[in-house]
Amino acid sequence: MILRFLFRLFSFPPRHTLELAYLRQAVSRHDLERREREIDRGLFSGR
Repeated sequence: MILRFLFRLFSFPPRHTLELAYLRQAVSRHDLERREREIDRGLFSGR
């Protein structure tokens, strides 16, 4: 039980959650399109 708590405490959210949060911060259609292209290029892929 304690191990699960520690794992959740130090783990990062899933990549799709980060991507969705990033897209929701767009302030215009053009900004959204730019952000989509950045994600397609691998912004959150960790490479």
